[in-house]
Amino acid sequence: MHGKRNPTTQCVGIEAPLGHRRLTGLNGLWFSGQTWGWLVVATLGLVSAAWGQVSPQQMEEGKKVYETTCMVCHQPTGMGIPGVYPPLAGGDFVAGGNRRAISIVLNGLQGAVTVKGVPYNGVMQAWKAVLTDDKIAAVLTYERNSFGNKASPVTPEQVKKVRDELANRTTPFTPAEIEQIPNEDVKP
Repeated sequence: MHGKRNPTTQCVGIEAPLGHRRLTGLNGLWFSGQTWGWLVVATLGLVSAAWGQVSPQQMEEGKKVYETTCMVCHQPTGMGIPGVYPPLAGGDFVAGGNRRAISIVLNGLQGAVTVKGVPYNGVMQAWKAVLTDDKIAAVLTYERNSFGNKASPVTPEQVKKVRDELANRTTPFTPAEIEQIPNEDVKP
C-alpha cells in the first residue's frame, strides 16, 4: 500500500490491495472482510471530528474566539472566578459529551451550579445570535482540549443540529434542565 494525494479533494488515499473493497460513500475508508477491519485516512489540514482528530487550525480559531468572548469570565487559565464563573479545566460540562456544552453556549445558563464540588452562581449569556456554528465548534474544541482537558472535537454540523433543535428556545437553561440533557456527543 502507498499513499496518493487526490488533487480534487485534498485527501490522501491508500491504494487497497487486491481483495479489499472500497466502501460506497465513505471517502478514504477501506474494508477487508478477511483481515484487520477499518483503515481510516483523514482529510489533511482539517478536523476529522468523526475520528477524534483536532486540527491546529480549529484550535487556533477556537483560541481567538475564547480570548474575545470567554476569557473575561473563565479567565486565561480556564479556572473561572470563584463563586461566580466555573472553571473549564476539568469541568463536567466541558470534558463530558458535547451536547450539554453546545446547548449552554447557544442558549446560556442561569442558576447555581456545582462544578468539582464547588458552587458557582454567575450567568452565562447566550451566544447563538452572536457566534456562527463554525466559531462555536472551534471554541468548544479549544476548551475541550486546553486547560488539561482532552475530549473529542466539536464540528459545525453538531452545533447546527443542536441549534436547529433549540430554534424555538428563547431563555437560558437552568441547571436542572442541563442535567436532563444526555451527557453525550451529538450524533451527526
